[in-house]
Amino acid sequence: MIGLTSLRCRTLIFLFTLFCLILGATAFVFVPRKIENSVAQAMATVEPVIEVTVEGLVPMLVGGELANVYDQLDLIRERLPIIQEIVLTDDLGRSLYPLFEPAEMPSGKRIEIQTYQIGGKNARLGTIQLALDLNVIADPIIQEATNQLLLIFGVMLFVTFITYFLAERELLTPIQRLTSMMDATALGIDDSEVARPKMHSYELETLADSFERARWELRASAEQLKTARDEAEKANKAKTDFLANMSHELRTPLSGVLGITEVLVSENHDPRTKELLSSVHGAGERLLHHLNQILDLTRIETGEMRYFGESFSVSGLVHEITGLFKQTAKAKGIYLKHDSTVDVETVTTDKEKLAQVLTNLVNNAIKFTETGGVTISTALESRDGRTGLIVSVTDTGIGISDDHLETIFEKFNQGDSSTTRRYGGSGLGLTICQSLVTFLDGEISAKSGAQGGTTMSVWLPVKLQAKPTKTRKDRAAPTQLEEAFKQLKILVVDDEPINRLHAEKLLEKHGLTDVTLVEDGHQAVRRATADKYDVILMDCHMPNLDGLEATELIRKQEQTLRNTPAYIIGFTANIMPGVKENCLDVGMNDMMTKPLSIKKLHAALTRFSDHQNVKAS
Repeated sequence: MIGLTSLRCRTLIFLFTLFCLILGATAFVFVPRKIENSVAQAMATVEPVIEVTVEGLVPMLVGGELANVYDQLDLIRERLPIIQEIVLTDDLGRSLYPLFEPAEMPSGKRIEIQTYQIGGKNARLGTIQLALDLNVIADPIIQEATNQLLLIFGVMLFVTFITYFLAERELLTPIQRLTSMMDATALGIDDSEVARPKMHSYELETLADSFERARWELRASAEQLKTARDEAEKANKAKTDFLANMSHELRTPLSGVLGITEVLVSENHDPRTKELLSSVHGAGERLLHHLNQILDLTRIETGEMRYFGESFSVSGLVHEITGLFKQTAKAKGIYLKHDSTVDVETVTTDKEKLAQVLTNLVNNAIKFTETGGVTISTALESRDGRTGLIVSVTDTGIGISDDHLETIFEKFNQGDSSTTRRYGGSGLGLTICQSLVTFLDGEISAKSGAQGGTTMSVWLPVKLQAKPTKTRKDRAAPTQLEEAFKQLKILVVDDEPINRLHAEKLLEKHGLTDVTLVEDGHQAVRRATADKYDVILMDCHMPNLDGLEATELIRKQEQTLRNTPAYIIGFTANIMPGVKENCLDVGMNDMMTKPLSIKKLHAALTRFSDHQNVKAS
């Protein structure tokens, strides 16, 4: 179909059609019309002669001069070749001419029979019939037309060839080359590989000039776009590097502050001091929360999120989240409970992102609820043929008006300014929730009223497990694990004194006293080479020799000296994508994000215990 629509094909079709029209008009219109006109002219000449001849036969027949009649009829046949046959009969029907044998009137194409009565009305002498052969007129015309058609055919064939040749040379080929030139420009082919076609007319030359200008404009635009893309990629990389650095630079001291205040709160028994320390810790937690939101939003907007599917217990996840906010809800005098009407045990999806969404929703629900409480409900619900998990967070708080309900998922939107002044917040939490749910191919919705109460519902497609997977509850009790950990020899590597102090205090709280503290990667390599450590907590971002390079050197020394490899845990304030993969690629066994907490440390040391058990088996 593409060939039939091309200009070259249309030109050939046009010329062929024109050729057929000319030949058809000549053969079927002009030739028949010429024959008809010639016959009419011949008849206009012949009929008067015949009429005069018939009138002249009357006196001859009356006088009995048959010889003169025969001579007259022979003469008219010689003078008019169109007359093929003449038959003369008397009034009794007897044949008078031809003389010796009766004649039959011919028949056929273009044979016309004309009959004349001889004599008057009262004295009928006889009848004469003439067979007029019109082919005598038509055949020369047809022969002439045939010759003319052959001539026209030859001329038209020549003209068609010349026309197509000129169209090909002057129009089709230049247009095709112009098209190739533009295609080459669009594909970024070098100018030297595509030359501008030579034009033979003013119009095509003007068209080529326009193409040439457009070509250079496209090339200029392409160069500008390439430059802009390169600059955007550089700016994006710079932004990513900046965020990674700021993530580390801001979260590192903040992690130290949170860690130390947590230790002081747990060790201090003076109520007033404990209250002040709790306020400092709470302010730090809020600051860290806002910082994490900004970093999360950046990851979402730059498309750096990744899916990590895992099987987990839904009730276990909800239990973890309620545990995080149990004290906060209790302090406000409101309840926080889990209501599961359907048996939802183990599902497979991205647990970390779902936990982040639910954490944001529960945090908002508690923040905007003064009386009553917050209920988390879970159930299974199929949509569009897909099995899904629906989690709803319902509160009895201030509610959301219909006007603001439509915009709550927009950035920095918190209903109205009075809400921001009273409850605080960055207005990014629900935006992040919606982005995470959309990334997981789910749906999030809000239902509320200005009188109070809000329900936030999240639906995610999940895979159901036939049997619940083994959870931490199946393991030994934490006190038994802590007893086993007391024998571990641990090396802590961190360039921040406050973080080293925090790690030391936290390890001591777990009963781990054989702890060595160093402040950079060089010291870590020397210590790990000179002594044997069970676990190394390695800060990833340090001056001179960072944790990644130090880990590589330690692994090389272990291979050279054939030492038992230490269990190296990456320890970083950088939460940007790819950090964990980088840690594992250089030989680390695990990774934790700052700030260090009892829960994170307990989980990491438990994974170390699993690692040792696997090696032993």
